Order: sequence, then C-alpha cells, then structure tokens
Amino acid sequence: MTLRLALRASLTAAVVASIGLAASCRAPTQIVVELRTDVPCADVRGTSLAVGPLAALEDREPVARTAACDAGSGRIGSLVIVPSGGPDEAVAIKTVLAFGRDPSECRPPDYGPGCVVARRALRFIPGQTLTVPLLLSASCSGVVCGPTQTCVGGSCTGAAVDPDTCARADGCDESSLGTPSCTTANDCESHFCADGKCALARDCAELLTATPTLPSGKYVVDVDGPGALPPMRVECDMATEGGGWTLVLNYLHKGGTNPELAVRTTSLPVLGATSLGGDESASGTSWGHASNGLMTALRFDEMRWFARSSGHTRVVDFVTRSPAALAYARTGRGTMVEVFDPRFTRGLAGRVDAALPLHVAPGDRQGFADQGERALTEYPVFGDSAIEGPRAHWGIKGRGSRWEADNFDNIVGGRSDTQHQIWVRPAPCADGVKDLGESDVDCGGACAGCDAAKACVKDSDCKSGACDASRCAATLQTSCKTLLAARPGIASGVYTIDVDGPGALAPFDAYCDMSFREGGWTMVLSTANGDGPNVSAQGAVLPRTTSHVPPAVLTALAAISSQAHLRTHATAATRSITSKPGSPPITRLGALGMLESGPSGPANVNDWTGPFADAPHLTFTCATSAGAWPSVYQACGTNGIHLWTGQGGHSRWRWSGGNRTLNEPMELFVR
Repeated sequence: MTLRLALRASLTAAVVASIGLAASCRAPTQIVVELRTDVPCADVRGTSLAVGPLAALEDREPVARTAACDAGSGRIGSLVIVPSGGPDEAVAIKTVLAFGRDPSECRPPDYGPGCVVARRALRFIPGQTLTVPLLLSASCSGVVCGPTQTCVGGSCTGAAVDPDTCARADGCDESSLGTPSCTTANDCESHFCADGKCALARDCAELLTATPTLPSGKYVVDVDGPGALPPMRVECDMATEGGGWTLVLNYLHKGGTNPELAVRTTSLPVLGATSLGGDESASGTSWGHASNGLMTALRFDEMRWFARSSGHTRVVDFVTRSPAALAYARTGRGTMVEVFDPRFTRGLAGRVDAALPLHVAPGDRQGFADQGERALTEYPVFGDSAIEGPRAHWGIKGRGSRWEADNFDNIVGGRSDTQHQIWVRPAPCADGVKDLGESDVDCGGACAGCDAAKACVKDSDCKSGACDASRCAATLQTSCKTLLAARPGIASGVYTIDVDGPGALAPFDAYCDMSFREGGWTMVLSTANGDGPNVSAQGAVLPRTTSHVPPAVLTALAAISSQAHLRTHATAATRSITSKPGSPPITRLGALGMLESGPSGPANVNDWTGPFADAPHLTFTCATSAGAWPSVYQACGTNGIHLWTGQGGHSRWRWSGGNRTLNEPMELFVR
C-alpha cells in the first residue's frame, strides 16, 4: 500500500508537511493520529511513526520522526494520513518512542527496555475524519507484543480498531480496541474472517483458502490459535504447486563465514535478501529456523526443501510427506532417511540436476539421527550421487562449520555462498474441502485430476484432460499425443486415457509428458528407490514408482506410436535416448521384446538421438538374454545400458560391474 501523508505541524512537532491536503467541497477522508506520552519529556530521545499494511509494518521505514515532547502536556504531535487507493482501504500505524536510549536501538522484533511500541489497525471511512489518540506509556517499556497487537497498561491486546468509534469528537481511545466485524476476508486487514469477525488465520494455507487470489508475501497469522504463542509475521508462498506454503527455515549464507544458527521459538523467519552472495546472518527477522516446539504447533503434512550454491548449478527442490521425516522435524528424535523413498517424496519444477534426495545411490542413503533442535540443519540427508555426480550433503553449519547444498565442502565457512529454505503446509488434497486452488473438492489444481462433471478451471484439472464450460468432460483420448493434439498447451500430468476406444482394454491412468520434444509422451515403465524392473508392479505407471503397463496395453500403445524415449527421472536433457520416428525399437517394444536385441550390435546406433545415443552406452558384444517385458535393454558384454530383470534387476546407464547400489530411477515413454 502506498499512502500519501500530510504532516500537521503541532506546537512542538519537528516534522514538516510533505503533501498538503487538496482543497475540496467534500468532507475529507482522513485519519488524524494524536501522539502523547506519560514518559517525562526530559528522558524522551525520539519518536517515529510508520504507516502501511499490517503484515509489512515491522519492516517499514518511518514516515515521520521527531524529538519533540511538550513537558507540560506530554503531547508529541499529530499526523494526518489520507488514502492513496480506495476511500475505505485498510491501514496500520506503528509508533515507537525511545527514552533513556538512542532511537536507533529500538529495533524489531525485540525492541528492548526504554522502547515503547503502540500499533493501530483500521480502515478509512469515506468522507469522514477519524481521530486516533495514541498514548505511549512508560508501563509498556520493553513489552514485546505480536505484530497485530499493541501494548496497553503493560499488557498486549489486539491492535484492531472499529473505525466507526473513531468518528467521535474525542476519537477512538484504548477502550475502542477490539475485533472489527466482517462479511468476507476482504473486509479484514488480516485477510481472514471467521464468524463475522476479523481474525487471524493459522497459516498461509488457511489464508489462501479464504482468499484464493492472495499473492505471495508477508502476512500475520496465529499458528496455535488460542494457545500460548503470540501472533507472528510469516512468509507465504501462494504460487508453488497450488500455494499455501509457510516458511520455517531460511539461511542465506555468505561463503567463508561461519555465523551461529538461530533457533526460533516464538517467531518464524521471513524473506529478506534472496540472491546468492547475500548475507542475512545479522538479520533478526530473516535468519533462522523453527524450533521443534514451534514445528509441533504448526499444521503441516508436507515439507518443501530448497537449496542452491554458487559453487555449482544444481538446485535442490523437492516435497516430502514422509511420516518419519515430519515426526523428526517436530520432535528432534528419529531420522529423515525416509525422505529418499519416492513413495513419499517428489521433485519439483525448480529442481536442476540435484542428487538430493531421489538421485542418491540406493546403497548410500544416509542422515544423522536424534539431532534435536538441529534436525533440519545437521545433515538430515546425504549420500553419494547415483547419476555420476558428486557426493551430496544438506548441511547448514554442519559439524559446526560446513555449509553444503547438494555438494561436499568440508572447508570452515564453505567455499561457496549458499541458500537453504524449508516450507510447510497442510496436505491440500485430502481434507474434504475445496481449497488451495483446487477446482473441486480435493481435485484439480495441484491435486489429482477431477472425474467427469466435476468443476474445473483448465484442462489439466480433469482426468480426461478436457475442461468444457467449467466442467470436466467424459470423453477420453487414446494416448497422451492425441490428448495434446486435442488440447494444445495442456500441462504434463496424470490423465485417464483409453488406448483402444470401444475395445476390450479398460481406460487407465497414465503420466503424460507434454513438454519434452513437443510433448505427447505416454509413460509405460518406471523404476524408483534403487529398484530394478524385476520387482516392477503391473498397473498404472506414475513417476517415482516401480511399475509397468500390462503387456496388452504396451502392444496397443506401440501400435499407435512411432518412438520410444528412455531417461533418468527429471534429467532428460542430460541422461536420455530417443528413437527416431519409425525406427525398429518401437516395433520390437510392441512385440514385448527389448529395444535392441541380437547376437551383437545394436543393429544401428543411428536409430537413436540424445545425450547417451552413442556406442559406449548402446553397443553390446554378446547375445542378449531372451528378455521379456518389462526388460528393456541389456548391453551385453559392455559397460552400457542395463534396464533388465536379469541377475537381480538393474536400472542404470552403466553396468559398473553389476553394482545394483548404483541403480537410477529410470522411465520409458512411447509416442
């Protein structure tokens, strides 16, 4: 919010008018703030006043400062505030008085002794002058109240004022503090309305449910409702995967430094600087992580982990629902190693080639245990990469001095700048209500697709991939390619397809990649968690599972396809091969054979394109085994591709002496 301010000179105020009020025949819409104190004026060192949205007020620079104080009356001065937006917009005011100390020392969030903080939150009333008297009382010296509260007589109370009470001649004094009435969340500075009264939401997810268009930013919430914790300002991500994320850990670290961590018990970190190379270690608001107790007070069923380093281009970005990991974050007892299991964890779009956590070698998935308040910082996950990358650590002042983000860096303070974040939210798709950007109850948006006739906003909200007149259509496509042709621009995701239309095969859920090489790829096999295809389950094939389509479905899909595409999960640009249209591999696959087979070969390396379409990966020098689906490739006699059920099951680009602990999560598509 941008507000035009008019400063009215008083008999002692040392402020000057910055913008005068325009002359008008209409009564002005304005708020007059009258400041006085019961602190002896001889002790007063200065008073400042900030204006803006309530959630952003703690960081706002003052719009006025004065050292004035009338010794006879304790009056400091007055300030006139006029709206810059709508005539009934909301506004919040924070005044800080310093006595017996320099005003620059009265800083949030703790302020300290000799600092008196008073706040008010209200709305303008069109055509009326509202008078807000503010007493800065010595009884409130050093009293720390939440960002939506003010101090009265040494105790904290809500800062909201019913603006109608401010239209009286004497204005709205402390007796007018209370909870404004509301009809919708838009009526409230807090962006949340409950039972006809403005209130505080418990978290970012509840805010987003109340106002689905709410942007990412800083808001004030009360994480434990009527519990002992004070209201707190939080950082909300309202965009990623449907939004509703609350920030609980934030460390932007400068390489070569080794500052102390901050365990926060009554407040959560908010974003300050975000560019690598910045240093937030001195920030009282943007550095630190939630304690076990504070994590226990939060509602969450998912954690999002994000990290990057100036030392490489990889980016960690994943979400986990691991019950063991959630419990460890809350109690400090246990481990995070369940995070490596793809049944609970998924990579996000922001991820760039990171090993953590899904590409760590199956034989080296580790994490420190029982770290208490350092459960989120002291090597919760680490291990060797399974994709020929470096050893990967998540360490924030690990072992007292190491700062690592998907790398190994045992230098005190680290060689590189790092950024670590963790966000949390309640599970958005299983609460029985329409929320978090869902198009219907527990479906659409970031949730699974909706059934026919359910409400939708876009095609990807529907299992059928078709949203017509705000309802999911019933007609199913035969493949991901025909779906993309019917609905250009549809997002990658899980859709229901019917490969033979009115034929005998039942419709099934399929993962469609709609972005790689013009899109339209249908997933037919996936391995995960260090598995080989020998333990693959027949049925629906989804990312991060070990599964394959039934033979009849594969044959039907291959019959209407011309290409096969094999890759490591989420690394198509660097670890993949794609057959040329109409070349033999798709025909062999449709016959339930391996992509290449014979006494030696393959028949033609030129059948393939992609980063691994070369002799070291594709060539074999001895007869391949009589592989049957879901065996896909056996580079017999060489160090090449083995996606094969034989010898205990293998899923990787290199044979590596048959070392199954190096298995990678691999995926096979047809188009």
